[in-house]
Amino acid sequence: MHFFNKLKIQSAFGVALAAASALAQAQFKLEYAGNTLQIGGRLNVSYDHTSVSGYTPGGANDPGLAGSVDRVFGANASRINFTFSRLLPNGITGEVFIDSSLNPTAGSGNLAGRENWLGATGAFGRLRAGRIDTPVKQMGSYTDVFYATGIADDGEIQMMGGEDKLIGFTRRQQKSLRYDSPNMSGFGVAVQLGLPNADGSVGSDAPANSARKGRVISTALTYAKGPFSAGLGYELHQNVRYSGTTGLGDSAIRLGAKYVFEGIGDIGAGANVFRYEAAGGSTVTRPFATITGNVYVGSGKVVMRYGHAGNVGGSAPNGTVVCGTPNASATFNSCSGTLALVKGPDSGARQLVLGYDYAVDKQFSVYGFMTQLRNGANANYNFGTNGYGVLKPGNDLRGISVGAIYIF
Repeated sequence: MHFFNKLKIQSAFGVALAAASALAQAQFKLEYAGNTLQIGGRLNVSYDHTSVSGYTPGGANDPGLAGSVDRVFGANASRINFTFSRLLPNGITGEVFIDSSLNPTAGSGNLAGRENWLGATGAFGRLRAGRIDTPVKQMGSYTDVFYATGIADDGEIQMMGGEDKLIGFTRRQQKSLRYDSPNMSGFGVAVQLGLPNADGSVGSDAPANSARKGRVISTALTYAKGPFSAGLGYELHQNVRYSGTTGLGDSAIRLGAKYVFEGIGDIGAGANVFRYEAAGGSTVTRPFATITGNVYVGSGKVVMRYGHAGNVGGSAPNGTVVCGTPNASATFNSCSGTLALVKGPDSGARQLVLGYDYAVDKQFSVYGFMTQLRNGANANYNFGTNGYGVLKPGNDLRGISVGAIYIF
């Protein structure tokens, strides 16, 4: 029979991946001779008005940035993804996942810009290899209220940024292997290993003549039953950061929970503690806690998030600095051009988000929100995405955003 006579086209509806909303994802599905291709994704475009304050013009903490800026963003985690699958012997399903980033306002994108992996699923659970979101990163679903993106995103104040920052724990880990267990009476276990040299080649933070050989281990224990879900995660970074030629060890413990009130909304809470190795084996630590809520009002929902990063502590002396990005001049005493943790008082921050998300239908939503990020005198956290620019300690951010998201 001719190929096109065998081709079957249908639409399959499910929950939108990685979107903490009531929107449904309609995936375009093709089936042929036991092979299945599903195409899905989303476009998320927003108008943002943001401003920076908390500095003396011309002073030491003047960021040298415009006081305010208006921008249109299309790279708010906009994407198109392709899932290839085939039923193999012994009830195993072979899978290929390609998640491509899109920026409709800039007319750009990256075919392999997000997750990309090869996997197999069966009674044993799921095994995958490639560039994969870590279990600790995915725990953000307990407290996400705005599609994990935009100036409402707390990825920097909560998780110290992503894989583009050496101290970040919101990682889409490359060169990794991951195992997810089957559901065991509501419990699940996930383990992911970023292989040696997982973070690429020599950089200014690495030994002069060899790769960093950085290793990442990320784990999570989760539970879900009825309206309640919770998780406990632990992640270890070995030799991702360097001091001279000495590899450093960093770690994170993350907690999250969510309870859904049928027909009313939901409430979520999260907490984490980061530990970074500093000079002479001393440590720098930073705690964080957050609470979120969604309340259904009309055809939409009121959303809120409050997050509080505590003062930077640990056994290292006051004034010790841990840098977020490789920098040739960065030491434990200084850090230029990036996020920095500074041990001592007035090194905490708070972020508040409040808005409304209106569902036009099951696939299309419009939203508006305001956010404020207040840094202590020794903190310079930025928006998690759509960052304002390089901030100086004590700078504060605020913004309003209106946008629309279409999930297909």
